[in-house]
Amino acid sequence: MAEFVLSEAEFNVLSDRDFMPIKQEVCRKLEGLLAELRGRLKGTLLENEGVWPESWLNGVGKISKGENYQSYAWRVLDFPATFDQQDWFTFRTVVLWGHPIGFHLILSGIWKDRLGQHLLHHRGALELDWYLSDQTSPWLWEYPHPDLIPLMEASQDQCQDMLARHAFLKLSHFQPLKRYAQLPKDGNRAWMDLEQILKAGLAL
Repeated sequence: MAEFVLSEAEFNVLSDRDFMPIKQEVCRKLEGLLAELRGRLKGTLLENEGVWPESWLNGVGKISKGENYQSYAWRVLDFPATFDQQDWFTFRTVVLWGHPIGFHLILSGIWKDRLGQHLLHHRGALELDWYLSDQTSPWLWEYPHPDLIPLMEASQDQCQDMLARHAFLKLSHFQPLKRYAQLPKDGNRAWMDLEQILKAGLAL
């Protein structure tokens, strides 16, 4: 019985009639920002529509939501994205309550084979601060994290080692949560930072 007694902080949340309506409004606005980012990304892709797979250009761009990633609510946009068994390509935007906003490029299977080496070889052309994941899973979103390595600080040997050891390649860029209103602009800029390298890799 004692384990079910609420602490003062817990009771304050339970008794706060403003909390849930405010949270619902926050969620609505975040989903609107993700939808705006999706529109910007689609416009950017269409500028080079002959380069990208048709499935990207015609994709809906799924906005997902949940309430319990490590106890935190979250909202996610996957666009552009292809998930085909073990062949994944996704540019995933993650808004995780209380954490920096993350923009993540995740590749596996044929996408990792086709673009992984090329991306790492040409990483010097990137203008933003990207992190290379040495994590055990690509589906981890906290930042900072000890297994996120600043991409420009990783040696060629480290890059090759991580590429060989993991079934995925994940690059991540983060922006402070206080920049939430700039999410469409920041996300599109992050994609465009990768775009020229990805285009060249697909053309090989």
